[in-house]
Amino acid sequence: MGVSTGPPGEGTTTMCVSMPMILSPSFAAGWPLTLPILPRRSRLGTACRSWHAPPRRPRCELSSSTRLHPPDTRMAVSTFRASPDQGESQFKFIVTPTRSFEVVSFKGREEMSKPYAFDVLVLAAPDVDLQDLLGRPATLSFNIPSRAPRLVRGIIASVEPQVPSADQGRQACRLRLVPRLWLLRHRVTSRICQDRTVPEIVTAILAEANIATTWKLSRTYARRAYCLQYQESDFACIRRLLAEEGIFYFFEHPEGETATETVIFGDGHEAYPPIAEAAAHELDVTGAFVLSQLGQAPAPRLRVRDRAGMNFTEDDVLRFSLRRAIRPGAVLLGDYDFRRPLLDLKAEATTEGAESSLRIYNPRGEYQEAEADTTQACTQLEQHRRAAVAGEGETACRRLLPGHRFRLAADADPKLAGEYVVTRVEHEGHAPSFATSASDSYKSRFECVPASVPFRPKRPRRVLRQVLESATVVGPQNEEIHVDEHGRIKVQFHWDREGKRNERSSCWIRVIQAWAGASWGLQFIPRIGMEVMVSFLGGDQDCPVIVGCVYNATHPVPFRLPHEKTKSGLRTSTSPGGSGFNELSFEDRHGGELIYLHAQRDLQEEVLHDRITTIGHNETSTIAGNQSLMISGNRSDAVAGDQTVAVAKSSFERIGDALRTEVGKSRWLTVHGEDHELVKRSRTTTIEGLFSIQAGGLGLTIGSGDAPQTADIFSWGDCSVGAGRTIRLTAQDRLVLQCGDSAIELNRNQVTIRSGKLAFEGTESVTLTGKGPSLVLGEEAEIVSKAVRIVSSKASLVLEEDARLDGVQVKLNCKGISELAENPDGTPLETQRLSLKLTDPDFVPYANKEYMLTAGGVAFEGSTGPEGQLELDIPKHADAAQVVLFVDGRPRGKRLRYNVALRDLPEATSVRGAQTRLKNLGYFWGEIGDELDVDTARALREFQEDHGIEPTGRLDSQTAAKLSEVHGH
Repeated sequence: MGVSTGPPGEGTTTMCVSMPMILSPSFAAGWPLTLPILPRRSRLGTACRSWHAPPRRPRCELSSSTRLHPPDTRMAVSTFRASPDQGESQFKFIVTPTRSFEVVSFKGREEMSKPYAFDVLVLAAPDVDLQDLLGRPATLSFNIPSRAPRLVRGIIASVEPQVPSADQGRQACRLRLVPRLWLLRHRVTSRICQDRTVPEIVTAILAEANIATTWKLSRTYARRAYCLQYQESDFACIRRLLAEEGIFYFFEHPEGETATETVIFGDGHEAYPPIAEAAAHELDVTGAFVLSQLGQAPAPRLRVRDRAGMNFTEDDVLRFSLRRAIRPGAVLLGDYDFRRPLLDLKAEATTEGAESSLRIYNPRGEYQEAEADTTQACTQLEQHRRAAVAGEGETACRRLLPGHRFRLAADADPKLAGEYVVTRVEHEGHAPSFATSASDSYKSRFECVPASVPFRPKRPRRVLRQVLESATVVGPQNEEIHVDEHGRIKVQFHWDREGKRNERSSCWIRVIQAWAGASWGLQFIPRIGMEVMVSFLGGDQDCPVIVGCVYNATHPVPFRLPHEKTKSGLRTSTSPGGSGFNELSFEDRHGGELIYLHAQRDLQEEVLHDRITTIGHNETSTIAGNQSLMISGNRSDAVAGDQTVAVAKSSFERIGDALRTEVGKSRWLTVHGEDHELVKRSRTTTIEGLFSIQAGGLGLTIGSGDAPQTADIFSWGDCSVGAGRTIRLTAQDRLVLQCGDSAIELNRNQVTIRSGKLAFEGTESVTLTGKGPSLVLGEEAEIVSKAVRIVSSKASLVLEEDARLDGVQVKLNCKGISELAENPDGTPLETQRLSLKLTDPDFVPYANKEYMLTAGGVAFEGSTGPEGQLELDIPKHADAAQVVLFVDGRPRGKRLRYNVALRDLPEATSVRGAQTRLKNLGYFWGEIGDELDVDTARALREFQEDHGIEPTGRLDSQTAAKLSEVHGH
């Protein structure tokens, strides 16, 4: 290629090209591309184009920072000639409402999950106000005869006038066409979203901008308790949230004069519609549309053609290559839930092959659900591997659209064949009247991935917010403290324009405390109206945490400053109302050191062990009301000097137990009035010396007629009672003479002699006579009566005219079943084996204990075995047994009684068998049945816990075996 400068004219550059020109499709808004505006064509060599290099001119635009492509990208695009049957490409640029411009050339870029941008060079009439085009809706149309148009809708983001055109005096202008979504780059705000999913948040933001959306999601998304957009553009917020959830988007451009571009959101390959057919009848288009809505429409086919031929159609791909790259093969996510701090939240997703060893570990998995799952891990793995297999090609097909799929046929290399989804397209077009040849009319370069790959946007690097934010504590109206069970509060940031300063202004936010143990530590809850400082856990703006409080003009310091600068401490406020306070403060001023404790109402002090108070000087206590002192143990008071107690009115002293007063010397008691002393029980006075009472008279009355009492007089020596006249012992009811355990009792009509041993001694005989019968004890014993009867509960002996001995059975020295080896009719007695195991409530066997057992009318006696077991053959017809167990020895020791129902015991693996054994063991109290109900599950858990089995509440084989072992069978 040769380049020469100089004539044909000053300031003119002529470039002659003798080979296919290598162009770079990368350009930026800051680098205006100057395309030729020629009144006629110049032909120098194979292809020669000349143009004037215009001076830089200012342009009007919405933004100067949007780049169509990174300027360092270099891609080779070869031009090619279209097939003659296609006709020449026609491009239209229409600005709403009905203004149309002639298109000279354009370059554009479309990419999944990014706004597209087209730079279009147009010619406009001289009277058109180009600045008026800024921000207007516009449509770029790729028209080819006999084919459906390819539309690109949007708005004009920038207007850049070009060097005046020599073509009929029209003015040239470069217009940038972008989607309405692009405008959201310039809307920066701060807001808080609560309890909403990402699709709901994005839909709300786009609805504010009147942007049409369609959602094609394959799963539901967790609600985010708190989602913050801080000093962030709406577009950046949407891009970040969609990338965090792995949701991609692309655009569709429906037909219609008033139609606008639609943003299509998806999260799976089912969301990819096919590209438009090259040429289709109306019925075919309708059918394809219906199938595309169902995700079943077949993708049109494009074929790879050799560059050697120049006769190409729109369905031809001139170059296609497939690239495979190493990408991470595993993602491991971790997280921490303060509500379950011991739970290890982890989720992992891997791929097959050697790349599975290339793992990415993210310790913040952003779990929103109660349990960790692999959905988030799979999403992040797909984000890292989205370009593991990627294709690149060149074509003149203007129907390629990001997010749409096509089928590729490659006869020369069948390995390239398959279905792909377009991820990026770069367009370049020239109007035929301004192109050097028909081959320059339109060309594009595209990138794609297999259609089975969800082409999720790259996960953005988290922006860390290692800052402190000031906020105000908020809550419901008429409340002063708004807190949940975890000590969390709600705040409103000062920049929040949408908050209502109520309980909906933020999510629950944890508060850092100086000490936090298991139900112990430090607890100070920030109250509504306080100003707090908020930081963000791990720099995540969606994880705020309260780190402290600060004073302000409405909430001043508790101690006046700088006057009380030496004072430190705590002062609270009564809630609600703030009419009082509690305070613990420390005054450190030299010579005035003080610890001050103020209780607004009650002061409760609890010391579980010792309390020692040492006062170096005086102590003064002033109690305006009453004082109560309760001491559970002993009390000792020691006064080194004198003690004076002055009671202005009455003094009442109550002692629950004994009172002991010791006086080292004399005791004087003076009562100026009467002296009354009441002893409700006994009184003992010990006087080691003499005891003298001198009184004008003595009257001693014990009890009263309504409440008679007892009087005792006792002397360790002899006691003599004398009287100058008569001594009379008189009792209204009875008179008792007692010595030791023996007593003689006299009442009004009977004399009773009571003693442990009673001996009646008569030198000849002793005779007891009643009303008729008599007992005479002499050399012989004689009982004389009309009848003699000896009766027990179930037997009797009667001696009247006849002698009778009655009972259910009359047995003489008989034990066990041996005597009943036969039935009354002489047939052998059938027996059954009875096995029992007797234990205490802690399952300790009653070993070697005597017992009595009755079953079927037969009594048995014996002792239990070393494991508390007893085994007997009892009558087969017996359906119940009664057992008496002598725990502490017979006959007077403690005994236990058991009633045993005798029937076949179901297997322990059955519900009925398990319930029966659990009931016998004291675990189950319900009705025996065949359903494993709640009570049975509870009983099984308790049994499992007692016997070292995992408490599942299920009847498994291990539990059934242990039941049989503990029960005995």
